[in-house]
Amino acid sequence: MKKIIFLLISSISIIACNSKKNAETYENFVSSISYVENNGSNEVRLNLPNGGSKIIHKFDEHIFESGKKCSYTTDTPFGGLNFLDGDTSFHLVNTSYAKTSRGRYNMIYIYQKNQNVLVYMEMLEIQGLVDSKILFKGNIFQTKSDLLSETEETYKTENEKKTMKFKFDENPNETIELVIDGKDVSMEFYQNDELVRMIKGTYSNNKFLMDDNEVEYVLNENNLCYHLEGNDYCYSKISERTIN
Repeated sequence: MKKIIFLLISSISIIACNSKKNAETYENFVSSISYVENNGSNEVRLNLPNGGSKIIHKFDEHIFESGKKCSYTTDTPFGGLNFLDGDTSFHLVNTSYAKTSRGRYNMIYIYQKNQNVLVYMEMLEIQGLVDSKILFKGNIFQTKSDLLSETEETYKTENEKKTMKFKFDENPNETIELVIDGKDVSMEFYQNDELVRMIKGTYSNNKFLMDDNEVEYVLNENNLCYHLEGNDYCYSKISERTIN
């Protein structure tokens, strides 16, 4: 009888300890976002209390920058708090952002109420807010993890580093020096041999996703072209070499 009572007390103690541990985990846990490149797209993952993560969004484009805060991060989203439907018991606990091609900033705001989490995203461009959506809403302690799979590079480029030089067909004094290093790329723009600007980006399937909000560049066999306001503009290749 004493043995049964001892086992019963031990079981209650273990349950109490686990309950206390779970309560401490719940009390101290703060939701956050991570970005994982997988098979050519970038997964936005909500980090879970059990150490796993849940896919809540995907960017089918390159992420140039990401982090917790940037110059556009504010205490309140650009479009206001209507997505909370007046529920003031949700509190902002974390933020994140991802800068994608054409200068778009994808701002993520994470709100929490007890075990419930709401993740809201705004997409900002030069003209202001262009779109917004709720990425996740639910009990984060009851949310199942999505398994991480091995990432697969889809950039069909060689590992060698190459540099190319192009001249503008309509003005030979305008030239571009292009450097491709695996999937990373940089463009230097010259006017009369004087550097006027430089942009960086990534290279995929003969297209350049550049860190600006202007145009998309396409590399053909003998030229580099872009399309703007209904017209095509091309730079003809004048040199190419491999850098060891």
